[in-house]
Amino acid sequence: MDKGFKELMERLASYDKFGLKEYKETFMWLSEKSGVNGWKSHIPGEEVQEMKKYVSILNAMTPLQLAKPHTIKAPDRVKLATDTQLTVEYVNKVLRMFDQQLVIYKWVHMRKEGNKPIPTTMNEMRDMMSRDHSGITVKDMMKLNPQQSKYKNNRAKVRM
Repeated sequence: MDKGFKELMERLASYDKFGLKEYKETFMWLSEKSGVNGWKSHIPGEEVQEMKKYVSILNAMTPLQLAKPHTIKAPDRVKLATDTQLTVEYVNKVLRMFDQQLVIYKWVHMRKEGNKPIPTTMNEMRDMMSRDHSGITVKDMMKLNPQQSKYKNNRAKVRM
């Protein structure tokens, strides 16, 4: 059993709703657990540096953006990128990761409401999700599997 993963699932299941504000709280909690905001932050490493970038984007968001992520339009993304001295690509990546986490939240929340077991490992979650799609639409599944997204497929076709 992966203790950290189990804690994450329990944390997701505990939320009554899940928006960017809750995602930010969860992301900050994960950052603390992984040491990104502690002593590990002084060790050069690609993963730590990436997480710092994501945290800076989340910290730059306004209360309205955190409360209503669907209101974040292209000009807002450009401003977030400018404010954090990062690219719009990074802002989009944070929002995509939020979308993926939202899908997992919906699924975990439905399992909790139905008194079904909550996964304790990533492999267990994949297995359970493959058998139980409760609360997850096909569009949601595509968010979890970005390799199969329409954007990636269209981009591949353009290259041919």
